[in-house]
Formats: sequence, structure tokens, C-alpha cells
Amino acid sequence: MMAFLSDILRPLRQRRSAPTVALLLACGCGAPEPLTFVAHFSVTADEKTPIAGAQIGARGKAVGSTDAAGELSIRLRGFEGDRIAIRLVCPGGYAASPADSTLILRSVHGLGGEERRPVDHALGCQPTKRDAVVLVHVSGATASLPVKIDGAVVGQTDGLGFGHFHLRTDPGSRFEVSLDTSSNEKLMPQNPLQAFEVDKQDDLFVFDRSFKLPPKPKAKPKPAKAKPKVHIPTRLN
Repeated sequence: MMAFLSDILRPLRQRRSAPTVALLLACGCGAPEPLTFVAHFSVTADEKTPIAGAQIGARGKAVGSTDAAGELSIRLRGFEGDRIAIRLVCPGGYAASPADSTLILRSVHGLGGEERRPVDHALGCQPTKRDAVVLVHVSGATASLPVKIDGAVVGQTDGLGFGHFHLRTDPGSRFEVSLDTSSNEKLMPQNPLQAFEVDKQDDLFVFDRSFKLPPKPKAKPKPAKAKPKVHIPTRLN
């Protein structure tokens, strides 16, 4: 074996290729050892609210849960560029977005190159329900009217014509807000309705309506009374 290596290295030495010789010698010493990488996970909702209790798995095994700040740091063994399968399980009321992702092991050093920093990996847990606040305002011929959401009375506007109502529903769902004018059939328009759609975040919706009464019919002018005729007798000479 040594004679074989000597035959290979002899022409290389003659060319004075020291780096190549060192590389060949290193390769004959065995496989390289895996490195230790620090992975830092942060889990948020809507990219800003930290989620505590989110369970994180790596390489098919559970590795821990996020703290009150929505963070978890773990150590992973591997080689530069390894791709690690990550699995996220969110706490109740949240859904992972996405549930599966990939973490790439890489060396991240400080500005001076002397310190290896954690590999950051951001994850998301989105609420399975969204909050919708509906602000209702009526003006004009009336102020206080019953308010309905999807056909059910949820309250009434106050003496100034304002009311606000809350509902919790699925993202992407639609709901209808209407005003019940059955107590005054002369109001115009009658029972106005508007549909709204909840997006992927909490939102505020405004339902503003102005009412008026139909114009009073104009009174018909009374016919003028005919003046009585005065008979003037003819004077005879």
C-alpha cells in the first residue's frame, strides 16, 4: 500500500504541488466528521404575533416546542448544505402555513469571521378563525333601528344612529348586514342590505345608510269661489 502511494506521489513531488499532496493525504485519513449547527426557529401569526406551544420536528422526530416569545433553538448535526425536513404542528385555533418546510444547514459567521451564528428559520401559524367588527351608522329620518347579521337580529343602533357588532368566522366567508325598517314602512329605502367578505386577516367593516321619508303630497288648490252677481236695476227716464 505504501509503495502504491509512493508511486502516485513521486511525480507530484517532482512538480512541487504541495497542496495537492496534502489533499491526497487527507483523503486517505477517513471520512470527514459532521459539524454541529444551531438552528433558531421563530413561529408567528400574521408575521408579527408570537405563537407559544408550536411543536417542531426535524428529520421525522419531535425536537421541541416554542416558548412564550414563539422561539426555539436546537442543535443539529450534519454537513454544510444538508437539507433537513422540518415539520410544524400549531396549537389549537391555528393552522400551519405551511406544515412542511426545509432547513438548509450552512455556516453563518459574524463580521469578524470568528463566531458561528444560528441558522434562522421562520415559520407561520395562522388563526383558523378571523374577527370581524361591523360599524353601523344610520342617519336622516331615523336614528334607532334593529340590526341583522345573516338574518338574525344582533342589536340596535343607539339614539345617535351608531352601533358596533363583532363576529368570529372562517377566513374567506361572507356575511350580510341589514337594517330592519318594518316598524316604519314609510322609510326609504326599506330594509337595506349589504354583503361583506372576510379576508385572511381581522378586519373592520362599515355599513352606513341614510334614510328619508317620502315627500308629502302637495295639497290640491281649492277652487276659487265664484263672486255673487249683483243685479243693477236699469234706471228709466
